[in-house]
Amino acid sequence: MVSHHHRKKIQRRRKKLLRILSAIMAVVLMFLGTGELFQGSSVLGVALVGIAAVLLFLVFAIKIK
Repeated sequence: MVSHHHRKKIQRRRKKLLRILSAIMAVVLMFLGTGELFQGSSVLGVALVGIAAVLLFLVFAIKIK
């Protein structure tokens, strides 16, 4: 049997990992988006930067539940 405390600890760790991964993904998307903008593919660039901005907002403002 896994204790309630242990389960909570695992849940917290998973949540933290999810936030870190989301932040990394957002940064990568931001780089890809700006790269696309410089290459002239503005629609894709704006879309990628937009997705990255939303991800970052979720990570830092709402703190993914």
